[in-house]
Amino acid sequence: MAFLLDPTPTDHTGGFVAGDTRILLGGGISVSVADVVERQHRGVETRTDALDVDGTVRHVKVSMARRLDGDAATVTVTLDDGTAIHCSPGQLFLGPSGAWLPAEGLAPGTALFAAGHARTVDHVTPREHHAVYEIRVEHLHNMVHPSGIVLHD
Repeated sequence: MAFLLDPTPTDHTGGFVAGDTRILLGGGISVSVADVVERQHRGVETRTDALDVDGTVRHVKVSMARRLDGDAATVTVTLDDGTAIHCSPGQLFLGPSGAWLPAEGLAPGTALFAAGHARTVDHVTPREHHAVYEIRVEHLHNMVHPSGIVLHD
């Protein structure tokens, strides 16, 4: 099956990540989304790794990051390597074919696209309501997590 990434899925209803979710800045360095918000408040430009439609990793600008008002329902998506991503149930994860998969639809064994290596979901568990963050990445609308998986912005 050919890889074809849809950068802006029309059925996307909005996913959000918890502040402890990390993104790659390049060179193996990662920061939390909450840190990106703080950097923006100080006027520091943040660039992150993102996946282009052809599967190439590019280094692009984070155009916006903010904490949403109030708390929201969240889930924890735990990967096969033990990495845990806290996010809203509607947060999109990139599947191996380029299709976006909502966190609430992931199940044990679900394959995810990962730069450099295979990654699967170990389990998804509901979490209490927590602060969530919105992040926007210029042009490509996604970000590479340190685990190699790709999250929609």
